[in-house]
Amino acid sequence: MVVGHAVKIRYNAGNWKDFQYGRNLKERERRMIEDCDFAIVIWVNKSGVIAENLELLKRLRKPSFLFEYSSETSIIKAREIDVERIYDLFYYMKEHYRKQKRQNGN
Repeated sequence: MVVGHAVKIRYNAGNWKDFQYGRNLKERERRMIEDCDFAIVIWVNKSGVIAENLELLKRLRKPSFLFEYSSETSIIKAREIDVERIYDLFYYMKEHYRKQKRQNGN
């Protein structure tokens, strides 16, 4: 088992091999998601970055378990991601503009 991380690993209870992906946070998260077999995601206060990652996990059909927390209500939910739920309303629009930017060489 390899534990992937974006910036640095905070806690490695099993002392598993770890691997840092990419040159910046956005690239690291995307590469980590593309390379994983399954994901465990902690989503606090509906972070937009995590919402985008959840949409990518859905699109790639990666088995994923989600811990969702709201500091306003102190409610914690834990379950598999819902493939019917929309986590990021603008995900496909952002992907469209990213693709255009890459095609234009930016």
